[in-house]
Amino acid sequence: GNTRLIVDTSTSLTAAPDGTNTADLIFPNSTSDTHEWAHTNNSVSGETYRAVVYGKHHSGDYRLGIRGFGNGATGAFPIFDLADGEVDQTGSAFSNATITDIGNGWYKCEATTTATAIFGLSISVVDSTGAHSFSGDELTGFFVWGGHVYRADKEMQERTDVATGLETYYPTTTSAYYAPRFDHDPATNESLGLLIEEA
Repeated sequence: GNTRLIVDTSTSLTAAPDGTNTADLIFPNSTSDTHEWAHTNNSVSGETYRAVVYGKHHSGDYRLGIRGFGNGATGAFPIFDLADGEVDQTGSAFSNATITDIGNGWYKCEATTTATAIFGLSISVVDSTGAHSFSGDELTGFFVWGGHVYRADKEMQERTDVATGLETYYPTTTSAYYAPRFDHDPATNESLGLLIEEA
């Protein structure tokens, strides 16, 4: 859930990478603590995951951090500079951190980690020193959209024509796939949160 963030969901602020009005603008509030959007209890310890978040700079000097999976300590997670389009740090508990310019100020931020706890993806606001616990200014921040996670041993395929939308799917298998995953309304592209099915 949203922890110590100010979230502006105004649809007129910027278009998401797929052209819809579904991006959110997030600012850290003034509480001296972590500021994050987290999905908890949806990873399996020992499994390797690839996390993907789309981000766009709005104002100020805050960075986007991909934390979670039990690997969110200082220095352990990747930090992305959305103003300059650079990876500030990969993090000691992550690998293959990349940032890709997909146009209109948007960047695709990705990193891989092996979970050490059941915690899921956390999209964090990080200050310019790399700290993820601080007192926010409540005025500056960045846009986020399309955060998702997939198991690194499953091939994820994405359409490259971002202008007509993004698709993520697992190739057809002979058995049902019951791992936790993010769900959305296909008509509105609105996120419906974490989908957990019984096996």
